[in-house]
Amino acid sequence: MLPTFLGIGPPKAASTWLYQLLASHPDVAMSREKELCFFSRHYSRGLGWYEAFFPEDEEERMYRAVGEVTPEYLYAGEEAVRRMGAMPSIQKLILIARHPIERAVSAHAHRVRSDNFAGGFEDFIEEFPHEVACGDYGRHVATYLRHFKRDQLLVLVFERLFKDVEATKRTLARFLGLDAQRFPPEAGYAVVNPGYVPRFQNVFALARSLLHWLKGGRVLPWLRRLGLVKGAGCLLGRQSKEKALPSMRPATRRRLARRYAGEVKRLEALTGLDLAEWKKTLP
Repeated sequence: MLPTFLGIGPPKAASTWLYQLLASHPDVAMSREKELCFFSRHYSRGLGWYEAFFPEDEEERMYRAVGEVTPEYLYAGEEAVRRMGAMPSIQKLILIARHPIERAVSAHAHRVRSDNFAGGFEDFIEEFPHEVACGDYGRHVATYLRHFKRDQLLVLVFERLFKDVEATKRTLARFLGLDAQRFPPEAGYAVVNPGYVPRFQNVFALARSLLHWLKGGRVLPWLRRLGLVKGAGCLLGRQSKEKALPSMRPATRRRLARRYAGEVKRLEALTGLDLAEWKKTLP
């Protein structure tokens, strides 16, 4: 069985929340792992490798939608999008757009938390310029619309998702042809991947490296079944999350605001969205 829809990102915009919410619906089959990166990094592994993450064909009647979520798909490039468009089963795309500056701030916090990155925000965007380019939503969406029709793309606004979770469920259900009433009542309300920087960064980074190593074998699934491992934060305890990030320089924020202003207008033109709450902070 192959997916009928993809969550295409971007990173640090509730992709894990989306994956878990859709996985909670009884008529949806999500890939056994999140972030397969098939169309971007692993296409050479072949269709058989990809199909192995989804239910067998005999189970097709059990589901109304089959999907996967890979945040990097948004900026994966023309060739990756062409591959998606050439797969007949893929008829729907879901994008969660987050204010591009705040998304970059969150990406910096993630790098500090997960990889023990020691630099400030300015060091981060100099070392990882693609994190800035990731917020060029208009350009990336234009690439998708060369291979998909506009009505095949659902764009959700991150800042509105949690103000009315039930409305978000109804929007997703309508787009994917699902019954919104079949979402579990509690689905969508839990905080997923809360942003924080651990006080003991070195230890946290070591714990994450250990978990990534375990993920490559058979040990981690066994530990999870026993309820012993839920993530690096679980190993250290949430009491270590009080460290503050250094602030972005005002000049940097102004420069990014100028960069993203045109992209936000382009996204509005391409999708019909009204992003007035973003534009209040952009020139």
